[in-house]
Amino acid sequence: MSRPAGRDGLWDEPSRYGAVFWIGAAVGWAAIGFGLLSLFQRSGATDPTSSGSLFAVLLLGHDLVVVPLVAFAGVVLLRRVPVGARGPVTGAMIATGVLALVSFPLLGGFGGIASNPSLLPRNYVAGTAIALVTIWAVTAAVLLRARATGQRGG
Repeated sequence: MSRPAGRDGLWDEPSRYGAVFWIGAAVGWAAIGFGLLSLFQRSGATDPTSSGSLFAVLLLGHDLVVVPLVAFAGVVLLRRVPVGARGPVTGAMIATGVLALVSFPLLGGFGGIASNPSLLPRNYVAGTAIALVTIWAVTAAVLLRARATGQRGG
């Protein structure tokens, strides 16, 4: 389907997004719509106000806490890491940040209801600690292997 060229030539170039992007976008928006519909249709069980508050806190936490910390870590901490180890350490730092963001609601007990302890039935502090130890142990193993074989990290 061709579109008329505008005065700025905006429609002269083909889209840089392929079919996979648009299919993924459609599936993603459908999932978001289903989630929001379910949230409000089952408002007695889901507490939309609390969910909205959690969503706002996570967005603000990302923009005001996570991004500045990641920028600080990337600029300051990675300068202290040898060049050959920066790839694996950067990957471990990203995984640690994602884990912290994803585990925040679980560690805070958000979404739990006192009358239904089965909503948050696990020890999330221990699980998060195990995941963090695993991330950094794998990173250390990758770096040790690279050092032993004389390769740069990764």
